[in-house]
Amino acid sequence: MTVPLPDASSDTRVLTQWALRVLRRIYRPGYGYHKAGVTLMEIVPKANQQFSLFTESGAGDARAAKLMGALDDINQRYGRGTLRLATEGLDRPWQMRRGNLSPAYTTAWEGLPVVRAC
Repeated sequence: MTVPLPDASSDTRVLTQWALRVLRRIYRPGYGYHKAGVTLMEIVPKANQQFSLFTESGAGDARAAKLMGALDDINQRYGRGTLRLATEGLDRPWQMRRGNLSPAYTTAWEGLPVVRAC
């Protein structure tokens, strides 16, 4: 399902609210769901953001930007998922299947084998 947002936003809270709204529309009890994804389209720099005629920008936008900046900074410093929205829940019973994960020889220096000559 594709849902255009009424106003452009980089606020995680707004994006999560819309994702949950879509989920409520498509969810059907009795069906087993395996995966879901969110695709963001028409991403543009904030400087090129097109507002609608009736959009008000003001102190609320500045506060939201500061909050999202702080959230991103903390998660970058202390690891992904250090701070999360309450809608994400507390426990994560699922984990990514890593049994067939290939070594990252071409993308991470730490993954390179070390050879020592005697």
